[in-house]
Amino acid sequence: MHVEDDTKAPLLKKGGRRFDFLFGLVGTFLHVGTGIIMLPVIAATLTPSALTFWYVFMTIQTLALLIEFGFTPTLARNFTYVFSGANRLQAEGVPESGGGALNRDLFASLLRASRWLYAGMALIVALLLGVGGTIYLTALARTTTDVAYIWPAWAAFIFALTLQTNFNWQMCVMVGADRMRQDYENFIFARSVQVVLSLAGLYFFPNILTLAVAYAVSVMVSRLHAWLVIRDLLRLGAGVRPDTKAAIGILRTIMPMAAKLGWVTLGEFFTNRFSLFAVSLAIGAAAAAEYAITMQIMIVLLAIAQMGYSLAGPRLASARLTGDSQAVRELYAFCIVFGVALLGVSFAGLIALGEPILRLVGSDTLLPPLPVLILLSAIFLLTTNMQSAMNIITTGNEVPHMRAVLITGIATTLGVIAVAFAKGNLLAFVAVQGVTQLAFNFWRWPVYAFRDSGLTLGSLWGSAIAGGRRVVLGHA
Repeated sequence: MHVEDDTKAPLLKKGGRRFDFLFGLVGTFLHVGTGIIMLPVIAATLTPSALTFWYVFMTIQTLALLIEFGFTPTLARNFTYVFSGANRLQAEGVPESGGGALNRDLFASLLRASRWLYAGMALIVALLLGVGGTIYLTALARTTTDVAYIWPAWAAFIFALTLQTNFNWQMCVMVGADRMRQDYENFIFARSVQVVLSLAGLYFFPNILTLAVAYAVSVMVSRLHAWLVIRDLLRLGAGVRPDTKAAIGILRTIMPMAAKLGWVTLGEFFTNRFSLFAVSLAIGAAAAAEYAITMQIMIVLLAIAQMGYSLAGPRLASARLTGDSQAVRELYAFCIVFGVALLGVSFAGLIALGEPILRLVGSDTLLPPLPVLILLSAIFLLTTNMQSAMNIITTGNEVPHMRAVLITGIATTLGVIAVAFAKGNLLAFVAVQGVTQLAFNFWRWPVYAFRDSGLTLGSLWGSAIAGGRRVVLGHA
């Protein structure tokens, strides 16, 4: 029996966003900047080898995102389509609007499909990362004698990753319903718990196990809070018996797009993150600490720079569904200007103040030489512009950049391995990451996104200001 809600879905907000941007700033910084907040204390209390092990843990955490293989943004976008009134989903392109009424059958089937999917991915995380990570850590442990508490810390970390993956469908529902403030509140609660437990714990027990346990507790807090936030959304499908065939059909429908995004994520991982593994094994855990600490900072700042898109993502997907090209253009312009400006200021501060701060707190680990810092800063500035372009393209439910990003990832990986075998220095490792992306992706996808959205260089600033009013001030 087909059941529809005869009212507009009350889940996609039209106003009341004035504080969302503030929550976004704090939540994003805490979500991805926990490492920076704790960095002075971690650097002062952990040995260089233990610090490298922790940042390897953090890099392995990104592998769990690879296992999710593009399903999280795909499912969130499809939940937005459903909450915006779509009566069916399609593999590629934006579905037609059904007039704004929520199709409860479709929502219930999408919800069931999401739960099945993340349960399966959690099992893969436990098995694949549990075994593969253990093998890698065993090899890395042979480069140092400082391996205290590594294995119990690793066990706690894998448990937390598995739990987080199993319940990540909650975040898809929350983001898809444009409950961005609650999404960022989730980050604030969970990361605050992690920071407090980590810093207090390191005072009494300065080892890597303290950090792993604090992270595990923060994951449990996050899952509980997310469930409390989306309880009313779950009730929208409570009166409908999910159709198993419909849920399987939805998985088949979204699988191609999710797979494409997954390959993009994989390519980006090998372009930007694989180098840490290569550098660590090539020069040893202790020597690689300065590179590990810098990459962690850069990746955190890159994620914060994409906060504009995180806030605007559901509105962009809804605007695509309703054909509001002006909203798409203005929100995209804001994402570009916000991301590049924030990174530019942050990198200038890092270059000027990063090492003095580390010396002030008595850290044994400092930053790499100035040429390496400058080159990394330039690469990540171009990366945030490229990612903004790819994000706006993806809101149209298409991923034309998949092949190019994958090829770049392969080329970067081969280049990094070659540098390792040639016993190259840190500057050579970083240069490989820049050259392979500059060859195509850094310029191709911004050009594509400008044409797709109708944005021009002449209209960039005016559109960015209008987009800022939408995001920061909550204008429609």
